[in-house]
Amino acid sequence: MVTDTFQVSSSDTSSLSIVIDSNNIPYIAYQDTGYENRVSVSKYTGLGWEPVGEPGFSAGAATYISMAIDKNDSLYVAFVDAANYGKATVMQYNGVEWVIVGNAGFSAGAVGYTSIAVDSYNMPYVAFDGDGPVFKATVMKFNGSNWVTVGSPGFSAGNALFTSIVLDSFNMPYVSYEDMPYSYKATVMKFNGTNWTTVGSPGFSAGGVNYITMAIDSNNTPYVAYQDSGNGAKATVMKFNGANWVPVGTPGFSAGEVFFPSIAIDRNNIPYVVYQDIESRARVTVMKFNGAGWENVGNAGFSPSTASDTTIALDKNNTPYIAYHDVSQNVIVMKYTGTSWETVGCPISSLQPSAGAFVLRILADEAQIIRCLRIFFCRTLQELAAERCLSTERKVNTAGELIGAAAQKEAALAAVIEAASKFSASQ
Repeated sequence: MVTDTFQVSSSDTSSLSIVIDSNNIPYIAYQDTGYENRVSVSKYTGLGWEPVGEPGFSAGAATYISMAIDKNDSLYVAFVDAANYGKATVMQYNGVEWVIVGNAGFSAGAVGYTSIAVDSYNMPYVAFDGDGPVFKATVMKFNGSNWVTVGSPGFSAGNALFTSIVLDSFNMPYVSYEDMPYSYKATVMKFNGTNWTTVGSPGFSAGGVNYITMAIDSNNTPYVAYQDSGNGAKATVMKFNGANWVPVGTPGFSAGEVFFPSIAIDRNNIPYVVYQDIESRARVTVMKFNGAGWENVGNAGFSPSTASDTTIALDKNNTPYIAYHDVSQNVIVMKYTGTSWETVGCPISSLQPSAGAFVLRILADEAQIIRCLRIFFCRTLQELAAERCLSTERKVNTAGELIGAAAQKEAALAAVIEAASKFSASQ
């Protein structure tokens, strides 16, 4: 079913993630309050937003959601998995359904700040903090059979916050993070094939950073964007010039304080940054670097309402798309037309999932109940047959009662399926 909006919550741990495929189709991954805070992914069909697979497909609540797309346009989602003790889980959409990549909860311990990237061989890498008593940075990759650690686990000097991973053209991973041992300043490390090494100096930013994200251009130059406490909590972007980290334009280039900055780089190596703009009444602003300075893309504060959890992606035509939570906690996606920002689809306020989504969830739950009942039924019959204290008559009567109960439940499921088919046909 195609809908115009999807309802989610907004928090520091339920970040949105947007990607765009080779056909310029945008996809958004989000924590779905209509499905017990599980992961849902939707795509824009040109008419409206459509679920990709079953809504709320994760086993339990998900936080720190991050999505990536491989060269075959296959989607991957990484998240902190409440159903697996807060460990990391990755799932892939196979064209029909979402399936677990390797094992669910593959990290050694509970993690945070999951970030995913996929290499040129379609192998996913995930960065996170955690896995031990100190929340250091760790990267793991899927080798086709198992999740394996890239280099040493916990390679950062200490606690690493807001971990973000990118891969260069040689499939070498870079990880940026807020580095607690260096006064919460920015640090970037790279895996050289054997060890993790610091890119430039650790703690290279002027002051402490928040919401640090990273991108890499076609020349393998890494960029970071962040809220800069050394410059009035404004937005700053820096890049590595081969020897040092240098500011891109003026440090603290935004008009005022920012939250949730996110960076992307177009095919001409022009960086774009989106953020919640406190100077514009906490609405969305996007800026790009024109080679000399930072300029607004469209108007500053262009979103219709206040915004949080801002994120950005660019299609193959260099068209920027942004996503955010609006004041009613809906997910809003907008794109830049060349002159102004327009909403993708027609969002409306909705506190509940659509009727079609309810049907999908009911069918999934009913199917799970039937599977459990059948297992219980078979095991109970086996135990009845082996029971020596019951008469044959009692065993037969008990088995008959079980068969009757199972038949009633399966008849009820058949009625649900029939009603669902009538509902789908009417849409």
